[in-house]
Amino acid sequence: MKPAVIALDIGATKTVIGRVIEDSVQMERHLVTSALFRRGGNIAPLVFEIRKLWKPHVKGIAIGFAGAVSDGVVLAAPNFTSDLIPPHFAFSRLLNDIFDVPVSIMNDAECFTFGEAVFGAGRRKRCVVGLTLGTGVGGSIVIDGVPYRGTHSLAGEFGHLPFPSAKIKCGCGKTGHLETILSGQGLARLYALSTGREGTSEGIGINCTCEAM
Repeated sequence: MKPAVIALDIGATKTVIGRVIEDSVQMERHLVTSALFRRGGNIAPLVFEIRKLWKPHVKGIAIGFAGAVSDGVVLAAPNFTSDLIPPHFAFSRLLNDIFDVPVSIMNDAECFTFGEAVFGAGRRKRCVVGLTLGTGVGGSIVIDGVPYRGTHSLAGEFGHLPFPSAKIKCGCGKTGHLETILSGQGLARLYALSTGREGTSEGIGINCTCEAM
């Protein structure tokens, strides 16, 4: 049996988990992220979901996580409630202690950009910049096939660039960031202000498409 990897894409709202062999996803589940963590960084529900996909030939765990990550530690996760993901959360070590396999964790936008740089639209390009729009706004830079993280592992975090006209408090605690306008939450907020109707970013897209037809 060929070796497999449990791969997780953990966003602030949704999580996708799958068992992967080479370039083939053998099994995939879509879950609500808040149901996978308990207060104080308790990952028991997440471990339960991983065990559902576990097989003897699983040799590692790979994670793309919506937050600032360095050396297996989640430094900050501004779009998660603070009681679920505490600062400097040793995520990789926790999973390694439980499953006794190598665990690799990177920022989710960094995973996306690195994948495009190696296998996708950025192949054979010296510098690739990626931008992701979800619950927050993420980004990453890959130079010569290597993710560029900067001194504080925050290079490419475009969502936290200053946007002075945005007078809304960002998930990181500061005011006036691009993420408060361009993220899914930001778009839903702008939609509510302009129409008086509440909605999710997905629902807004559907409504706008239908109204334009």
